[in-house]
Amino acid sequence: MAVSIPPPPSRRSLPPRPIKRSLPSLPRSSLALALPINVSLPVPPSMFSTPVANSTSSFSPN
Repeated sequence: MAVSIPPPPSRRSLPPRPIKRSLPSLPRSSLALALPINVSLPVPPSMFSTPVANSTSSFSPN
């Protein structure tokens, strides 16, 4: 019980402070890094997967 009690308050107290300070402090850095990273990760695999799959399929039958 002692271990379960500290985690909840600690996690709730930490997120609100760093999040509020991080947003106003580094709005451009946070957005610039968050946008490219989030978009870059899901975009490359999806776009690359599609062309690669199509290319392989086209070449396979040919």
